[in-house]
Amino acid sequence: AKISDASIYKNLDKKKFEITSIYINKKGAWKIVESPLLAASTLSKGDFFSFLPWSKNASPLTLDADIYFPVLHGPYGEDGTIQGLFEMADVPFVGASVMDSAIGMDKAMTKIILKAKNLPVVKHIILQDQDWVKQKEAILSKIKKQFSIPFFVKPACLGSSVGISKVKEYGETSAALDEAFRYDQKILVEEGIKGQELECSVLGNDSPRASLPGEIIPYREFYDYRDKYIDGKTRFAIPAELTSSQIEE
Repeated sequence: AKISDASIYKNLDKKKFEITSIYINKKGAWKIVESPLLAASTLSKGDFFSFLPWSKNASPLTLDADIYFPVLHGPYGEDGTIQGLFEMADVPFVGASVMDSAIGMDKAMTKIILKAKNLPVVKHIILQDQDWVKQKEAILSKIKKQFSIPFFVKPACLGSSVGISKVKEYGETSAALDEAFRYDQKILVEEGIKGQELECSVLGNDSPRASLPGEIIPYREFYDYRDKYIDGKTRFAIPAELTSSQIEE
């Protein structure tokens, strides 16, 4: 989130916008940062503020803005939680609604809706942690029967490829499921396919406009956390190498 915040801060026109960055720590306390470019040196200093004015551990904070731009990643930031807070406060914000954010974050629910709209999705199964605890051998047998190598195991409601494993041998399945269940009570097992990884941005509410699709070309086996945030070797093709009919579709 700090990387994304710094990128937005650098690219917004300071002549048009007065920008205030607010960081939220793991305890839920909020802190105003003068510049995200200085966040690393300032987050350890000064007062944090509580969103709840009656908190015993932090000072109340009052701040108003013309529009709020959530740049939080993962749970509480992309899953409809902060969006619900903004909607409840009746303030304008950038991004998807509560429902859209929640559905987009939940990969299992996303697939259910896509299938209901007759859109293609990869072969997959959805597993719950209580079933894994009680029926490990049956689940491992089911996965071996239904999925060829390689396949992916991933938490249903997490981002940044955290907790995702690419299983290349059936003997790795149990460890991959344990890893995914560390982060979520619901996980997916998905068929591995070879294809382009494409992304497309959509802007607008009543009359949405879609950008040209771009292609992510990972340096590693797949677009994992290290590839996204550490190595910096991922390449991007913008626009993606697609035919006109594919772009239109």
